[in-house]
Amino acid sequence: MNPSLAFEVSVCAGLTVNLIIFLVGKGYIPLVNLFTEGSIGGTWISEYREGQNTYHETISVRQVGRAIKAVAILTEDGKQTEKQEIKGTYKNQILTAEYWSTEKHVIERGTFTLRRVTPQKLDGFFTFFSGDPLQLQQSRYTWTSSK
Repeated sequence: MNPSLAFEVSVCAGLTVNLIIFLVGKGYIPLVNLFTEGSIGGTWISEYREGQNTYHETISVRQVGRAIKAVAILTEDGKQTEKQEIKGTYKNQILTAEYWSTEKHVIERGTFTLRRVTPQKLDGFFTFFSGDPLQLQQSRYTWTSSK
């Protein structure tokens, strides 16, 4: 190999490695703690109460770094009744997120915070507007991995 070409390749490789180390150190590339806190990507089954009724959702979570995007399907009596989108952040074993209904005729949205208590379970609370007339409500909210 030509000595000047080898020198140029070495300089470029060194600069690239230093740039990556700098970006990770500043938090622009979210590699810190991702390996120790684990991913929550996958399918989860939720449980919550609204009034006297208990509901379950099937939630498909996609995680990229610390960013979470998910779709929750609410089913009643084996039939899909509502689809919701979720967007949030998973950091330090805690998921904070907001959700909203994708159904045009449903005015429902809220926020929640869940803590990972075991590898297969997230537990916390959520606050939401729901009902007719709309009322602010709160419920315990649990996700269990379907793996």
